[in-house]
Amino acid sequence: MIYSLRHYLRLILGPEPLRGVRPGLCLEIGSGAFPLWFSDVLSDRYVTDRSHRSQRPLLVDRRPTVICDATALPFKDRAFDFVVCRHVLEHIPDAATALAEMVRVARGGYIETPSPVSELLFGWPKHRWCVWVENDVLHLSPKVAGPFGTLFHDLYQADRRFAAFFDARPDLFLTRYLWRERLCWVVHGTATLLDSTEDELACGEPLPEENVSSFPLQHRIWHRLTWLVRIARRRQAPVDITDLLQCPTCKGALRLEPEELVCLACGAHYPGTAGRYVLLPTDR
Repeated sequence: MIYSLRHYLRLILGPEPLRGVRPGLCLEIGSGAFPLWFSDVLSDRYVTDRSHRSQRPLLVDRRPTVICDATALPFKDRAFDFVVCRHVLEHIPDAATALAEMVRVARGGYIETPSPVSELLFGWPKHRWCVWVENDVLHLSPKVAGPFGTLFHDLYQADRRFAAFFDARPDLFLTRYLWRERLCWVVHGTATLLDSTEDELACGEPLPEENVSSFPLQHRIWHRLTWLVRIARRRQAPVDITDLLQCPTCKGALRLEPEELVCLACGAHYPGTAGRYVLLPTDR
């Protein structure tokens, strides 16, 4: 796939609204294949299913990684200083609950989605919501099918000039929302999935394993550069997340066992070890 230099710089340095932000302890929801350099804890909903990540694998490095649901985050209240949610919110059926969870676990954060213009042109079938900001309020409306099929997807891959234009205009093609302490949103209606296939939550996801070396050379170079930025900014120290976690089913305390976490309240068992855990609610 063709990407412009501007695109890779944004992947390495992070979105422009965050360049001057010192986020403190940071959780990234839906870290996918391109986690941000300053994210201390990575999380995603799927290990094996790549359909929500443009068929890219989940990148797992030395940072703690949790497989969890954004609507039932397995973290204690205000466990983080900052939470990042990029190109995830538009996928979530119960987006309002996911937003409430972000406010619960963090003191501030950053949300990024495709803009209404992007949704019109590209019409991603896995997206449920059209998202925009008006008067510092985040608005979500059920997405309607785009009229152009794969036309603009093909154009982005085939035409460097269009790719460069797209990457140079995040103000036009992205919805970006930076919040602190207070997050306001309005949900207009109920979203349905436009894709003809069922969007089922996977059960029994395997534990994520470190896999950077299995990525293509171009991706490994990007990751090495982001890690150098992380070292330069003195964020390379590992984070012990066991004290940050709670049961996603009942919010009870967890006991660390050799190869799992056990809820002291409801007795649920969650597989995991060495900072990599699968913490999906057992009541869904």
